[in-house]
Amino acid sequence: TIERKDVNGNYEKSNCIWITRAEQANNRRTTIHLDTAEYGKITIKDAAKIVGIGWQGMYVRVKSWPKERWFEPK
Repeated sequence: TIERKDVNGNYEKSNCIWITRAEQANNRRTTIHLDTAEYGKITIKDAAKIVGIGWQGMYVRVKSWPKERWFEPK
């Protein structure tokens, strides 16, 4: 897919790059990113894969558990 380097800029050759759909989904304003010491900045979906749970379960952990427990086994 095509993405703009500067989201406020125009769709013109100098401001566009090719990226995968997954990369584009991660760049949405609504995508929640977690800033973790061990894994760096990752999405909730990627964190859920690490733990082995669904993204909804990871979302619940992030909203209600202390940060130190987010990556506990299921």
